[in-house]
Amino acid sequence: MAAETESCASQMSVDKESDLLKYGEDISPEKDGGVRKIVKVESTEGSKPPIGSKVKVFYRGTFLNSGEEFDSNFGRREPFEFEVGKGVVIQGWDIAVPSMNAGETSLFTIKPEYAYGKEGSGLKIPPDATLQFEIELVLWKGEDLTKDGQVTKIVLQKGEGYDKPNTGANCEAHIVGKYNGKVFEDREVSFQMREGSEHGLLAGVEEAMAQMCNGEKAQVWIHPGKWGFGTAGKPEFDIPGEALLEYIIHLKKFENSKENWELSNDEKINLAALTKEKGTKYFKEGKYQIAAHQYTRVIALVDGYFKEEEKEKRDPLKLAGHLNLAACHLKLNSNFKCIKECEKALEIEKQNIKALFRRGKARLSISELDLAKKDFELVLKIDPKNREAQQQLNLVNKNIKQHTAKEKVIFANMFERLARKEELQAGQTQRRDVFQEATDEEMRKLSNSSDTKPLAAKDQEEAPSTEVNGQGNADVEMKEDDKGGVVC
Repeated sequence: MAAETESCASQMSVDKESDLLKYGEDISPEKDGGVRKIVKVESTEGSKPPIGSKVKVFYRGTFLNSGEEFDSNFGRREPFEFEVGKGVVIQGWDIAVPSMNAGETSLFTIKPEYAYGKEGSGLKIPPDATLQFEIELVLWKGEDLTKDGQVTKIVLQKGEGYDKPNTGANCEAHIVGKYNGKVFEDREVSFQMREGSEHGLLAGVEEAMAQMCNGEKAQVWIHPGKWGFGTAGKPEFDIPGEALLEYIIHLKKFENSKENWELSNDEKINLAALTKEKGTKYFKEGKYQIAAHQYTRVIALVDGYFKEEEKEKRDPLKLAGHLNLAACHLKLNSNFKCIKECEKALEIEKQNIKALFRRGKARLSISELDLAKKDFELVLKIDPKNREAQQQLNLVNKNIKQHTAKEKVIFANMFERLARKEELQAGQTQRRDVFQEATDEEMRKLSNSSDTKPLAAKDQEEAPSTEVNGQGNADVEMKEDDKGGVVC
């Protein structure tokens, strides 16, 4: 019995050694042989992509049993790009790619449980298929948090769960900020989400924390742009304008404010009123971005179903939310967003003067002059003594007049150029006609001369001849083809 057990164990060992030689190291978390790896081209210079990073890869997929290729992007101009650890690819890839260094090429053998399982995938992948992928990791970069490439991060320590701080969440964090490797801030901070600037937090740092889980630790880069110190820099820290900043952020814990579905309608209305007052305070202080977050929260709180008697309290808050958010966008030069909020306000109250006036200003800023004029005229129709609307209308009319004058100059110059072009073309046509007439006249003269002086012997006077392709008429027999052309 013992010998049999030993033999069985020996066979298992041989199988594992055989698998190791044939398919490589088992890198699956459970060590169940689900994902195996053989390095084909090593890379010592690159580093491994963390969870959340964006990677670019070339790959070739084949079936283990037959070796038949079912997919490949080798030979294409652009590699395939995806975010690691977000479930956008098969599980085997989310395990395989983070094990690679940038510049590395490896062969992975992936069992069905880590690929397409018992269902397969369409007509290409049958059920229970073990697949092999040759993958080249071209490069990786941090997760793009702001979708403009200006704030990126990599996860250093995974957080708990999937919840992230909402507006108003109470957050506690430790941050370390560096520029050119030198630390310029290292501190603990407690704040309410979307009010971080009140505690000296950069917009990029707060945005990064808004997308982190409880207990998560991340390395964050704030690239030149609106999320860092901007063009002014931070002279007291010897940081120039448009500097690349690096942060280590540990979001120790946070407690979210209640979500809308957790509140009764009365609670929503009361909280919306308090949030509106907070937004107004920030707006008066010139903190338009923070104020905008507060008014966005107001709108979200009063959205949804309310009874008729509740709407009397709800509707003024909803209207104020859209109007005030439009005012914030106007101050922040987000004119299209301003127009959108004004139109939502006008859905609630069709002749709201503030909505019409702010939409008119936004339209004026983006040179939609005719539409801006209509808005200010509507304001004056409702309130003929509105001095601000009259001033704006005068400004619009002045701009329209200047725009019309410019158009006249442009069109006048355009027509003048066209006229000159036509004259030039007409002159060229006339020159071509004169030349043709001169040529025809010369041909007639030569033809007449040929009739009066027939060809004679060498000792007689030579007759003039017209040359064709370097030969005289005497050497060329000229005939007409079916279309009247000359055949030589």
